[in-house]
Amino acid sequence: MQRTSFYCLLLKQLKLQTLCFIHRKLLTEEVERVRDFVLNMFNCRLDDLPTETLSLPHYIYPKMEWKKQYHQCAMAVAGGSESKGCVDKLKGFCPKSAHQCIVNKCDILIDMVKENATNNQLKAVKGQNNTMVKAFKEHRNCLTTLAKKIDLCKPILQYRCESSKVHAAKILRMRLEVVEAILEADPRIYVIHSLRDPRGTMLSRKNVNLLSRNLYRNMIKESKVLCDQMLEDVAKRKQLEKRFPGRFLEITYEDMVQNTTGVLYRMAKHVGVHIPEKLQEELLKLFSSDKIKIEHPEGVERRNATMTANAWRTKLDSTTIQAIDSNCAELYKYAGYQRV
Repeated sequence: MQRTSFYCLLLKQLKLQTLCFIHRKLLTEEVERVRDFVLNMFNCRLDDLPTETLSLPHYIYPKMEWKKQYHQCAMAVAGGSESKGCVDKLKGFCPKSAHQCIVNKCDILIDMVKENATNNQLKAVKGQNNTMVKAFKEHRNCLTTLAKKIDLCKPILQYRCESSKVHAAKILRMRLEVVEAILEADPRIYVIHSLRDPRGTMLSRKNVNLLSRNLYRNMIKESKVLCDQMLEDVAKRKQLEKRFPGRFLEITYEDMVQNTTGVLYRMAKHVGVHIPEKLQEELLKLFSSDKIKIEHPEGVERRNATMTANAWRTKLDSTTIQAIDSNCAELYKYAGYQRV
């Protein structure tokens, strides 16, 4: 047991109200699977992407015509819930945590079923039984049926992907160990590291009910974890910048909404491309849209993104703000955020 783990266990036994959080080291398999997923996506290898990824059209923001076409096709052939139905078949065995799925050997079993392993071979995997084997086979049959339907829509994405000069993705909470593996594998990939004021992040998580249950949805405790993670990411990024010079750019959410044109220029210069005026206009509309009546917390359109970025000033009480300020003091020194 690590010394930190032993210390936290001791505090729990003494019933001391102290936050103990240990950053989990990613398993090698976890890093490799996320790396491969991102590389397949950026390199247009659609046949190597999970069927579930391609059959969730509500995740694709249908502003551009080709996105609308794919959205309509996917909805027509597969509806909006078939993919979820396949995933739900393993709900009792494979939780949302990628780490726990690997520990439970979900990836091994899924691959074995895909290769038509026998029941005896599946049951030979430690801890498996008839109920679990049946669930994994039903999951595979469900995905096989779904994949045949989604294959009808793939040409729309394949053509657009292969004809695009730049491929970009916004990936939330990606660990820097994975970023390192991606940069090692493909020298053409650049990283834009976006930071956000932790007070705004905490309010956003609260609004979409994503505060950690492990921390009893306590915003103050979670802010300490968040800021420690952000500092760790920044330190790791600085190390990677020495190994991969010129491939990282840091921006902040606050700068993006207050000086959108200027930040877009920095981003375009970083990756060596020109951002068309039409796309710039679309992005500006996202941050200042008078067409939407109700803002959806999980959406991207905002009536006034600057007000959204600063909403924590009026929606968090002073005690919470001061506690977060205290937890995040070291991060503020680096990122330039100010205490209230």
